[in-house]
Amino acid sequence: MKSDNINPLVSVIITSYNSEKYIEEAVMSVAAQSYTNLEIIIVDDGSADETRRIALNLQSRFTAIQFYQIEHSGLPSVVRNFGINKSTGEYIAFLDADDKWTSKKIKKQVEHLSNNSDDVLCYAMNITFGAVNVFSPNYELLPLPWKAAKNLTELLTKGNPIPLSTVLVRSDMLKKAGGFDEDPELKIEDYDLWIRLGEYGNYGFINRVFTYYRIHESQFSSDWETKKNRLEYLAKKRNLNLPPYKFYRNKNIAIRLARNFIHFLNYTWVKFLSLFDAIDYSSGEIKTSEKKRKILVVSVADSWGGGEEFLLRLFENLTGYQFIIASPPGESFNTFNRSDVDVVQVNSLKKLFRSQNKWTLASKLNAMRRIAFSTVALIRIIINNKPSFILANGNFAALYFLPTSLLTFKKLLAIQHLIYQEQSVEEKILRLLNRFVYKFVCVSYSVEDNIRGVLKDRIKNNIVTIRHAIKLPAINRVEKRQDDVVKIGIVGSIIRVKAIETVITALHKILEINKNVQLRIYGTVRTSEPDSLVYENELKALIDKMGVSENICFCGFEKSKEKIYSDIDIVVNYSKIAESFSFTVLEAMAFGKIVLAADVGGPKEIITDGYDGFLITPSNDAEFFIKLK
Repeated sequence: MKSDNINPLVSVIITSYNSEKYIEEAVMSVAAQSYTNLEIIIVDDGSADETRRIALNLQSRFTAIQFYQIEHSGLPSVVRNFGINKSTGEYIAFLDADDKWTSKKIKKQVEHLSNNSDDVLCYAMNITFGAVNVFSPNYELLPLPWKAAKNLTELLTKGNPIPLSTVLVRSDMLKKAGGFDEDPELKIEDYDLWIRLGEYGNYGFINRVFTYYRIHESQFSSDWETKKNRLEYLAKKRNLNLPPYKFYRNKNIAIRLARNFIHFLNYTWVKFLSLFDAIDYSSGEIKTSEKKRKILVVSVADSWGGGEEFLLRLFENLTGYQFIIASPPGESFNTFNRSDVDVVQVNSLKKLFRSQNKWTLASKLNAMRRIAFSTVALIRIIINNKPSFILANGNFAALYFLPTSLLTFKKLLAIQHLIYQEQSVEEKILRLLNRFVYKFVCVSYSVEDNIRGVLKDRIKNNIVTIRHAIKLPAINRVEKRQDDVVKIGIVGSIIRVKAIETVITALHKILEINKNVQLRIYGTVRTSEPDSLVYENELKALIDKMGVSENICFCGFEKSKEKIYSDIDIVVNYSKIAESFSFTVLEAMAFGKIVLAADVGGPKEIITDGYDGFLITPSNDAEFFIKLK
């Protein structure tokens, strides 16, 4: 029996507590859903960090978001019930602020519940990420399909195989069951709720991965005795006849490793199936244009940076082509999706990262797996859209596309943003790609010179440079602020090569001369780079040591360029490495700001020293202080 409402409203309740690192990623995974009739309710349990500010910023960007902050309770059940009371949807889904969804989750589950009226809820599998790996004895990667419970009897005998963040539940049934029990002694309130809901119907199960469940190191400390006590408390409270706890318990690490390997094999099989049912690949509606040649662009960045900004400007200026972008979910996908280009989401398109800066066997196998999954999805895109050629945004994107290019006989062009260090892995990848790439598209002459130096006698007639001569959007010059404070700005990710500590040290000296100087850092840590957070903590320790905390602000991510550049007078781009290209420099100059940049790479092609900015010798702290003063 099908639901009468073909497009029911779904309420998504996101609960948070001190979730500044992850909440945006969680919200973006909801905003990227292929099912669009959503209301997103963020309920914060009185966080003491920047969660509120980030959530309010997200609320200003997405009209579907409602944000509430309650007094700290420490009880997830209280926070979720608050969200349930605010919800108006026919269905309700839950997401913890440190987890995230695949793009087809809600769509597939709404379809299931619409066609299965006896099911009170629908759930799926999740895969853990974070402080866990395939061979960890501490946590199971996936609930195996044969452990899925489809009715109350199975739920009571198999334990709790229903991950909360994978659930979509009927709102009327949830409220009829009374929501989550707010008993502070009941630590497994989700299992308790599923049991009570089982009195009204069955549990629908979809054998696919819909949720990424983040594991933290602290979660490994839960001992078996604690879990046993929780189950016994629930059994006594509800007068349930649960099986002996030993049914769930297995301390033998060898057995757990073997079981996790089975989980891994099951996950691999599910991922393979997902290539054919569009869980990892969602094409959306591709607009057609017979008059324009099509270019398929692949980008592997989930965050927004200079490379993605470069692509967007390229699309705006090459109006004679129709661009189709293959992108992973995240900020880049959402930004591209709001522009006038066609966007295809491919979840397996992720940057390839080494383990502790080394290519281990596990990281190599993971890279091969991702490339294999992506190849199938990309071939499907090519078959459906028939592009003239392929444009890869960087060498890792080119690696993803290389098998597809060879199999489909499509010419591959690779945009070059980086200046490569000698003997680096990136340099070796460049040499490999040189054998197959039709053209390397360099964003500056510095990049071109670097590539020619790397390839040397292997160079072919396959390099073209388009430099930075692409139009920026129309910009209104900002009015001068009505205060006497000189504000220095750093714009971009908080990473070690930005040499922010040099700017802080120089500011400390300047404050001895002039107290009306501030440093404003517009950017956040890169979650994909562990050293980024370490570096941020080192900077904060340095600030405290120098006693300049009142003059320095970590402003976080700010999307509005007008807001950033109306707030600062001087922009510093003092990188320790050669910048291949710098949109920050171009934007700052377009706003009429004074720019200080390292005299290497792309910035020296943009700035005329002493005329429209100042160039400083890299790693020359004394010269930097003099120029800034």
